[in-house]
Amino acid sequence: MTGRAIGYAKNVSRRVDSNTGRARRQHDLCRARHSTCEGALKKAVLNRKNAYFYKTQFGAEVGDLYMSLIHTAERCATSPFEYLRALLGNAAAVAAAPEAWMPWNYASTLT
Repeated sequence: MTGRAIGYAKNVSRRVDSNTGRARRQHDLCRARHSTCEGALKKAVLNRKNAYFYKTQFGAEVGDLYMSLIHTAERCATSPFEYLRALLGNAAAVAAAPEAWMPWNYASTLT
């Protein structure tokens, strides 16, 4: 059964790339998706490795929070430095309405 599945992925299933008009194998498409997922997980893995050096559980939770904020800002094409600076500069407003200060909509809240 496994041999048939590998053969299907390598030889049978082909798609035509709309940009070049060339056929691409299914496993090439999986490789592209794999590298996207791998890049997204890289920060979490590095954070986990660095988490061994937190002195307290609270410190680890704060580190995870910042890692999540920075990674989300990067995924939303926002400068993490500018985003964190805006959060810290408007701490009272962030505490009052945190949903308005997400990385994808904080710029409209500033204006």
